Amino acid sequence: MALTARFEAEGPFYGLEVVSRICADFITSAFGCPDKISSESRAKPTGAGRSSNGRVSGSELSLREFVARVVHESRSHECIPFAALLLLWRVKACYPKASGSSGYRLFMAAFVVAAKILEDDTYSNVDW
Repeated sequence: MALTARFEAEGPFYGLEVVSRICADFITSAFGCPDKISSESRAKPTGAGRSSNGRVSGSELSLREFVARVVHESRSHECIPFAALLLLWRVKACYPKASGSSGYRLFMAAFVVAAKILEDDTYSNVDW
């Protein structure tokens, strides 16, 4: 899929169904994280629920929808979530008993590190 076509895609997965399914399935199976965080286990933030435009806010997103939204909103290349999965796989390989209560936090931390490694540009004073 062309990169520009992906950013114009609508729906809960923004054309990233396969990527989000792979990421969510890996995180939930490897770390034992739930696909959704139950509302009983955490305090509901102010303004949670449906926004004024009818979309579901971040507090009600499944892990698959969260992954798709993060990749879409960050406008990163589709290789970044797979690099994040590689980082999480290495954590699991080094610490087999590792588990997590929030797949959202695990994915976001790994995604930020992967994006920093793969897409970060450094500039010198000459560039400015």
